[in-house]
Amino acid sequence: MGSDAGRLVGYARVSASDTPASLDSQHRELSEARCTTGFTDQPTGKLMDRPGMTQALEHVHEGDTLVVVELSRLGRYTAGVLELIDALDQRRVGFRVLNLGLDTTTPTGRLIVSVLSAISQLEIDLTRERVMSGLDKGRPRGRVGRPPALNELRRAHVVNLAGAGMPVSEIATLMNVTDSTIRRVLRVAGVTD
Repeated sequence: MGSDAGRLVGYARVSASDTPASLDSQHRELSEARCTTGFTDQPTGKLMDRPGMTQALEHVHEGDTLVVVELSRLGRYTAGVLELIDALDQRRVGFRVLNLGLDTTTPTGRLIVSVLSAISQLEIDLTRERVMSGLDKGRPRGRVGRPPALNELRRAHVVNLAGAGMPVSEIATLMNVTDSTIRRVLRVAGVTD
C-alpha cells in the first residue's frame, strides 16, 4: 500500500430520467462523505462498461473505498453490480453505499453482499426455469424459442443491401434491429461484412 491508502473515491451516475440537480446532489453527498476524488457518468442504459467507471476503477488502489450515493448508481442489474463489487474485493478495494449504510469493509457489509449474490443467483435460476417451461409448453404447438427478428423476405433484402455496399449499422437502423442481428443474417447467407 502506498501513501494514497484509505482514500474514499466517489462515483456518480445519472440516468436519462434524472434532472441535472440529481448529479449536483450526488456530488454534494459524496463531498460530505469526504470523498477525495469523484468520477461521473452520463446516461448509459444497461451498459456496465462506462468511461467514468473505468477511470474510477483505474484510480482506486488497495485500501481505498469506492463510494456511491445509491446502489442504483453503480448499475441497474444485480449480476453486473455484484461482479463489480467482487472485482473490487479481489483488489482489496472497499465499496460503500451511502443511503444503505452498506460498507463491504465491515462484516455486516460483506454479509449483505453475500445475500445479494444469493438473490441474484435465484433470479437467474428462476428466469432459466421460466424459459424452459415456456419452451416445453410451446413445443407441442410447434413453437420453439423466439420468432426470428427478420422474416425471409427481409433477410433477403439485408443480403442485397450488404451486397450493394451499405454498412451493417445503416442496414440495422433501416431494419430496426441490432447490428449483431444483421451480422448473423449475413453469416448464415455466407456474406461477410
